[in-house]
Amino acid sequence: MQHSDDADDAAGNVPCLDVVEEEEEDVLLSAWTADTSMLADHDRNDKYAEALRRLAPGQRVLDIGTGTGLLAMLAARHGATTVTACEVYRPMARIAAETIRTNNLEATIALVPKESTELSLEKDLNQQRVGLIVSEIVDSELLGEGILPSIRDAVARLGLDTCTCIPCAANIHFQLIQSDLLRSWVDLDSCSVDGLPIFDEEMISRVDASTKHEVHVDRLLSSLTRLSDPTTACTLDLTSIPPEDGVHTEITTAAVASGSRVDGLVMWWTMTLADDIVIDTQPSWLQRAQPHHQHTQHQQPQQQQQQQQQSHVWREHWLPMVYVLRQPLQTAQNEDAEPKTVPVYVGLHHDDFAVDFSAALAATAPPLRPTHVHVCSPLLPRDRIALLNDTRRTQHYHDALAASTHGRDIRSILGFGSVNVAAISACQLFPRAHTTVVEHRRLAPIMEAFATRASARLSVVVDEDSMGERDTADVVDLVVGEPYFLDTTEPWQAAIRFARAIARHRHRLSATAVVFPHHAVVCCALVECTHLHTIRDPVKQACGVDMSAFDAAVRVPGTFASVQSMWEYEHRLLCRPAEVLTIDFAAASAGDGGIAAAQSEDVVLTMTTTGTCHAVLVFMRTYLSDQEFEDEYSGDGAYTPFKQGVFLLDDKRRSVNCGESVTVHVSLDGAAGTVSADVVS
Repeated sequence: MQHSDDADDAAGNVPCLDVVEEEEEDVLLSAWTADTSMLADHDRNDKYAEALRRLAPGQRVLDIGTGTGLLAMLAARHGATTVTACEVYRPMARIAAETIRTNNLEATIALVPKESTELSLEKDLNQQRVGLIVSEIVDSELLGEGILPSIRDAVARLGLDTCTCIPCAANIHFQLIQSDLLRSWVDLDSCSVDGLPIFDEEMISRVDASTKHEVHVDRLLSSLTRLSDPTTACTLDLTSIPPEDGVHTEITTAAVASGSRVDGLVMWWTMTLADDIVIDTQPSWLQRAQPHHQHTQHQQPQQQQQQQQQSHVWREHWLPMVYVLRQPLQTAQNEDAEPKTVPVYVGLHHDDFAVDFSAALAATAPPLRPTHVHVCSPLLPRDRIALLNDTRRTQHYHDALAASTHGRDIRSILGFGSVNVAAISACQLFPRAHTTVVEHRRLAPIMEAFATRASARLSVVVDEDSMGERDTADVVDLVVGEPYFLDTTEPWQAAIRFARAIARHRHRLSATAVVFPHHAVVCCALVECTHLHTIRDPVKQACGVDMSAFDAAVRVPGTFASVQSMWEYEHRLLCRPAEVLTIDFAAASAGDGGIAAAQSEDVVLTMTTTGTCHAVLVFMRTYLSDQEFEDEYSGDGAYTPFKQGVFLLDDKRRSVNCGESVTVHVSLDGAAGTVSADVVS
């Protein structure tokens, strides 16, 4: 294989790929889900292969961000004279190197472990300019991986005057929508507990909820109304990219019915690889050409939804984007009998790396152009804001806490969690009690501001390790959690963390202290997936290219745990969920409740239907009292703001029949904060 002198360890000298440094494991796991999804995308593979078949013969080719090396190998197979493939991440470059060797293409492909902007025409391309640049450095937002600056630089510095590009053009499209659900992801002024707002105006401005979301939008079909026709917002010529000069703005109009409330838009892109070869991320409803007006669940039967989804190209690596307006636009109601439409002026704003949208009801209504495109990381994620917007849930917590503490003399309260609904309720129920909450540093001002408005005696501790006796009253009468912590990632970690926090501070608790919630249970079920299980499948081949080196490099033995929002993925339960392991918060106040030690259990699940078992689904059930509980999984595919653990099965996938019994082993390690699940018989 050809390579630069400084590429030895990434390309030329690859003694073995099964020796992976520990710090690389997470990246390779990420590659498993992202790159496996891309390599399994036959529509994408076939279209790139056809574009290269037309354009690569006789050309010197540059592949920017080669990843696994697939596009470079397709270019070589379709007659490119030479291919220079660059990949800046060295573990992936090593995988590409081995894959290129496996396919006997090292004589044609030179692998360089650099960013394309660091390539030297003299050193890395042997003074030979390229006639074709191929890349796939796009994300769901199109621009987030830097395709504009990368192609701009490569064409100018490394390409011939006649250089062509794959892709050569891209369009960004949108459709205006109305959705109460999407509003719940961003509206902070409607978050309340027992009627008292959680956020004041100052906190709303500081929290700055994210307005752009990458989602499987087809799964939200019953929760939105499409207001406008699909509209093209802008066209990008990728063969002639203008110099970077800040934010570019394009204004487009889209007609909506009078009386509509515009909450945001769905955005997707189409990308032209060559002539008539186009890849897109458009929602499934556009591919079925269904009428869009006043669309609701009642007007879209489930069977028709399934037919739409079956004809749709499913992707995990590129999704439509949802942009939610910070303030909805309400169009005036038409008082005439005749239907009337009104224009909405939509601004698309982009720089080299990001896209944003704005909207107004008049062309002159400022500001259509935002001050910036890039948005800082929000204080609270969308699912947390949705939970705080669920007044049924917050009232349930409030009422359950009131019932649990009825008749108790509560003088001191200790809370753990992030914007803890139970702690907020406790402040309202017991404003004279001294409340101490252990809170994330970034969220502490939210709790302090709420306590001021609720006239509660509250102090916030941001460093639990340094928490002293003076930070709480002598004896704690009530411990509250939700449990939710901003920095936990797996569904069970919040419950484990809450229990361990109680155990650490049990010496502060009175003998009759109330612990709320009461306990949590790890639940499991077996599920059949329509698409999600494919992120586990070996690639084997892509367009005839042997990808076994990639499979071997990223393979992890055993069940593969994936944390997902299962409402985004079509699936069905094969059995009724079963309670397996208990995390007893009340017991933790007298000890550790078994949290510090590992515990496990085998549970026998009886199938209620026939199907293929792809995964063990694990979710949490929180008991607010002995009888009242909240499930973190809907069971019917409906949206829920919680995430679930999906333990994808590999060689243990199997067909199951109604009435059949399957044994699942579930284990919990309280010290490590982990849960695992697998089918054992």
